Amino acid sequence: MELELLHFPDALSTMQAQNLKKAQDFFRLRALTPRQDVVKHLSQDRLLLAEVSQLKASVLENLEVLAILKRAPRESLLISQEVSFEGLNLASKLALLAANPWVDSLGLQSQIFKGEFSKLLLDLSQKKLEAALITASQYALQAQAYQAISLEVHLKELGLKSETIDMRLIPPQFGESSWGFLQLKGAKQALSKLQAFNHAPSLDAFRAEAQFMQLMTAADKNAYYTSFAQVSAEGDLSMMAFGYEPKAKLRLEAEVVGDVYEGQVLAEELAEDMLEQMQAIR
Repeated sequence: MELELLHFPDALSTMQAQNLKKAQDFFRLRALTPRQDVVKHLSQDRLLLAEVSQLKASVLENLEVLAILKRAPRESLLISQEVSFEGLNLASKLALLAANPWVDSLGLQSQIFKGEFSKLLLDLSQKKLEAALITASQYALQAQAYQAISLEVHLKELGLKSETIDMRLIPPQFGESSWGFLQLKGAKQALSKLQAFNHAPSLDAFRAEAQFMQLMTAADKNAYYTSFAQVSAEGDLSMMAFGYEPKAKLRLEAEVVGDVYEGQVLAEELAEDMLEQMQAIR
C-alpha cells in the first residue's frame, strides 16, 4: 500500500531538492491547513512531516518521531538598524513573532508583532521598532518568500543587519528546526522508506532532548525548560539544559557529555541536575 505523507504548506519549501524529489517518489503528498486536526487525519497508511516545535503537546503525545531531517542552525537572529544584542538594555523592547520566555529570562522587554514579516522589516527600517528577534527556523521560512533576491540582500537594501545570537543566551525551543517524519503511536512503522531521509546524529540529539523535556514536563509545570543536544564527529553527545523560574526571575543551566548511545541516561542525569538546582532556589 502506498503511503501518504501529510504536511503543512511550508514544510516542503524547507526540504533540500534531493529530499523533496525522494518524497515525491516515495509518497503521495497531501497538504494540511494549520487548523486541521493532525491526529484525526493520520492513520496506518499516513505519515506527517512537520517541524516538531509547531505541534502542540497534546498532539505530540499521540505521535512518535521515526526520522529527522538534518537539522539546520538553530541560533536566533537579531534584526535591527544599529543595535547589537550586547547593546540592548532594560529599556529596549524586542519585537517577537512568537512568545519566547528566554528573552524574559535575560530581563529584556518584548512585544509580539502580529503583522506580516514584510511590515516588520519596514517598521524596523523606519525606526518604529528598535529591534526584532526571530528564530533560525522562522528566518528560513521567511526567506522562501524572497526567491529573486536573498533575504540578507533585502535587509541591506532596507539598511538593516542581522546578528546571530549564541544559543546559551537564547536557547532553541524544543523541536525547533527539527523536521520530523511522525506517525500515530502503535501504527505499523515505515522505517524502510524513511532511512533515505533520516539524519542519524540529528535523530539521536532530538531523542535526547525529547527525553529531557518529557521528564521535566512531568516533574515541574511551574518553570520553563529547554535543552539542545549535539553529536560530534567522534560520536560524543553533548547536552545543555536551561531552566527559568518566572516568579524568582532566575535562570539555571546544566550540561552533560557522554556517548551518543547513552542519550536517555544523559537526559535523565541532566533532568535530575536541573530539578535539584530548581528546588534549591524555591
